[in-house]
Amino acid sequence: MLAKENESKIEERKVLLDRFFSGKLYEIGKYLGIEWFNRFDEKSKYIWGDNKKEALNLIANILSDDKLIEIFKNFEPSLWGIDSFFGKHYTFVDGKFTIGSLHDKVKEQVLEALSETGKRGHAFLKAIIDLYGEQKWDSAYGGAKFSDIISKMREISGKQTKPAPTDYALFNSHKIYYKTGSNKYPTHTIPPEIMPAVKQALDEFEKVKPKDEIPKAVAKTPEIIHCPLTDSSCERHVETQPNTYFVAHSFTQENKEDLRGAIEKALGRLKLSPYYADEEIRSQHILCKICEKIRCSKFGIFDISDGNPNVTLELGITWGFGKKSLLIARKTSKIPADLEGLDRLEYGSFRELTKKIQTKIHDFVKNRRSETGGM
Repeated sequence: MLAKENESKIEERKVLLDRFFSGKLYEIGKYLGIEWFNRFDEKSKYIWGDNKKEALNLIANILSDDKLIEIFKNFEPSLWGIDSFFGKHYTFVDGKFTIGSLHDKVKEQVLEALSETGKRGHAFLKAIIDLYGEQKWDSAYGGAKFSDIISKMREISGKQTKPAPTDYALFNSHKIYYKTGSNKYPTHTIPPEIMPAVKQALDEFEKVKPKDEIPKAVAKTPEIIHCPLTDSSCERHVETQPNTYFVAHSFTQENKEDLRGAIEKALGRLKLSPYYADEEIRSQHILCKICEKIRCSKFGIFDISDGNPNVTLELGITWGFGKKSLLIARKTSKIPADLEGLDRLEYGSFRELTKKIQTKIHDFVKNRRSETGGM
């Protein structure tokens, strides 16, 4: 058992040294007094190919944990590419090297990310790990090719699917996934030292029954929708918030101050809270954020003055989900032809807008008493 543990530590040291000190193996070997490195001189000190494998093996076998700590203190690690290490025996994060494992933390991070990405994210991570096990790894850059990942995801899920644009940023923020390779030949990588922990998290996610994945509170929300952005299914579950309404308008300073003030004044006495797309920053595509908020809002208010394309798109999303929408527009504005015939509130001043919304809004919140138990 002790021999296996020592072997495991040696293999992990090789990965660690290769990642952070690949260009300094000569200096480290000389520092440790390993005679094998005397065959190289200062002019040919960069070691690669079979010599590199031998150098890593020699250093990893001679190092103790104390000496490894010393290496990190005396030699500056390279942070190009994968900038962290979460091994079974060693950890390097935020520029600090420590002895010990954070695999439990890795599992938590994976499960948290999967709660956002669902089965699509599960298939993506599993595809990379499976390709690594099958040695379908790019020989020059490391990592899996995107075409191989998509093929493996189809094999895993039984249908054509692909990661959403926001999945990459989400997984990377948890230090689970890295885009590697080059701009011309990109590859996708899960660091090998965390793969055991990622596998455990994927297995746990697979064992969760569907009824456990979807809280009862969101039973009325559509479970799966088709996302036109990714051309795939979105399994993100949201809960309708009866006290929230979505507001869309062109982003001028006047609108952000006076228009919003007029709307909030009209609805404040009803204890309704507005949501504006610019009020929070997330690590996801902005359209995904807007879509989620439209789905969970009670209704939406859309200023269609001058036909701002973003407002029009968000209005279409609202209609697609069967949500109520209140259209407003300045009296002097030019309304797009497709929206010209729709009922709307026209206002000449923001004070007038407040009064008109107060009169009209009861049509949008009249069912709210039964949802909230009275107002």
